[in-house]
Amino acid sequence: SSSLHLGGSVVSDNQAGYGAGVAVLSGFGDASLTLVDSTIEDNVAEFSGGGLAINSLVDGDVIASSIEQSTIRNNLAGAGGGA
Repeated sequence: SSSLHLGGSVVSDNQAGYGAGVAVLSGFGDASLTLVDSTIEDNVAEFSGGGLAINSLVDGDVIASSIEQSTIRNNLAGAGGGA
């Protein structure tokens, strides 16, 4: 399993095909994301997940996500711009 913790962070002005701000993908076991007191803004993804992309690539994998006192704004994507 894997985990990502962002605290007091700013993720901005990024570009990618998928998950331009933050991408959490699971394909080799469970994963987790914790976002606290952070901002994800002004990111652009060509396909999906402009600001935040969370996707399990394997049936049965679990991605536990916790977002507290954080802002996700002004992100763009072909689908799912903010998150």
